[in-house]
Amino acid sequence: MTTALAEDKAFDYALVQAAAARMAQEPYRAPKPLSRAIRDLNYDQMRDIRFQPKNAIWRMERLPFQLQMFHPAKLQAQRVRLHLVEGEAVHDVPFHGDWFDYGKVELRETVFRELDYAGFRVHYPLNRPDYLDELVVFMGASYFRTLGKGQVYGLSARGIAINTGGSETEEFPQFTEFWIERPDRSATSLRLYALLEGPSVTGAYQFTIQPDKNTIVDVRATLYARRKLDKVGMAALTSMFWYGKTSPHRWGDFRPEVHDSDGLLIQNGAGEWIWRPLVNDGHLRLSYFVDNNPRGFGLLQRERKFSAYEDLEARYQLRPSAWIEPMNNWGRGAVRLVEIPSHWEYDDNIVAFWEPETPLEPGKPLELSYRMWWMIDQPSALPGSHCVATRLMDVPKDENGRRVGIEENLKRFVLDFEGGALPTDPGARITPVITSGNGTVKNIYTRRNEFNGTWRIGFEAELETRRRPVELRCFLKNEKRALSETWSYLWMP
Repeated sequence: MTTALAEDKAFDYALVQAAAARMAQEPYRAPKPLSRAIRDLNYDQMRDIRFQPKNAIWRMERLPFQLQMFHPAKLQAQRVRLHLVEGEAVHDVPFHGDWFDYGKVELRETVFRELDYAGFRVHYPLNRPDYLDELVVFMGASYFRTLGKGQVYGLSARGIAINTGGSETEEFPQFTEFWIERPDRSATSLRLYALLEGPSVTGAYQFTIQPDKNTIVDVRATLYARRKLDKVGMAALTSMFWYGKTSPHRWGDFRPEVHDSDGLLIQNGAGEWIWRPLVNDGHLRLSYFVDNNPRGFGLLQRERKFSAYEDLEARYQLRPSAWIEPMNNWGRGAVRLVEIPSHWEYDDNIVAFWEPETPLEPGKPLELSYRMWWMIDQPSALPGSHCVATRLMDVPKDENGRRVGIEENLKRFVLDFEGGALPTDPGARITPVITSGNGTVKNIYTRRNEFNGTWRIGFEAELETRRRPVELRCFLKNEKRALSETWSYLWMP
């Protein structure tokens, strides 16, 4: 069923807001389940069904943006309704079975009458003018992924995260309906709108996508609660970290590192830059970075050397970072990082989002706007130097000159910093400022790496009590000023 909008008004974001506000006052109705013929399709059959590019929307008009749809299946069970906005007119895009090549899969014609699309993707000549690359994909709950020039798909964004890392069951509201504005032949951006619905919340979203070397997505979101929600995750990012420089275990794999992102970067409201390397060590880690009006945060893939991954197919060195820049005042809250233990590389086990301090209550909508950068580079505003490697090692336990094990309450950390703010003179005076909560720091050393020009900081952290983890922080300075971001780490012995 198509959501009813005011027919006497030109389509705009306010109409989607009104629809979301109205739906929030009504009981939640779960989407109609797919027919058994669709639910029974296995993975190989699902892969055998392909959209035929000749049927792409706006292909015949040769517009710079074109749309292709995803067929529903057991693993793609979401129902998505699509509409095209052309001037003041809105046109439905019903499901067309003949737009797909079914290969060896046989489905009855009657099945098609009750289907909706599972999602869609946008194509654009991102890397060369004569070929339309995938630019963005919307499929699954409120998830979407975007690419910049020369990038391959990695981490995902989602419209909202509810009860992620919390004590209640996680909820996954869905984008159930989209309105996409028709671009003209010279368009360099695409605008679309989405309606979100879940048991606890509804929402209106506007996305303006500007493809480039670093693709920009401007997001406007308005949320309406069906019930009081104490914890709501906005501008959420989801990624994968199996192992990297922080990991002692390589799971028997030949590759040095496997991850879509290797750290969380934050610029807080006070202007401080904080870097938290990602970890997958068997512990569930829940980190809170309390703030007021943050200036930005994101999950970054800082390691860009192929030799760090040695993967000819996954090409982790080309997977984008996602940086989120608030476009209005977000108030008080916290950037939250959830790190979930994982035993293989296909789990999205990392989630980062902004959690407002004020609960979301019925009748009190929450509105946020932000800009997302999908990029290979560091954020342009990042000053000074930054941490490019975090390595840990055990400290041997010694008795009478013999190694008899490891010190369980002691860990050695080795950090590498690089960037234009750091001196090139090996004899320059650089002071590491290291602080610890629930621990003491000793055996600190600083040395310039003559092989790659980075500065290496080493130290040992000693645990005080096992009742809580050790919170470590480190930044570099000279006699006059700070020279680096603040490295932050949660050590859980």
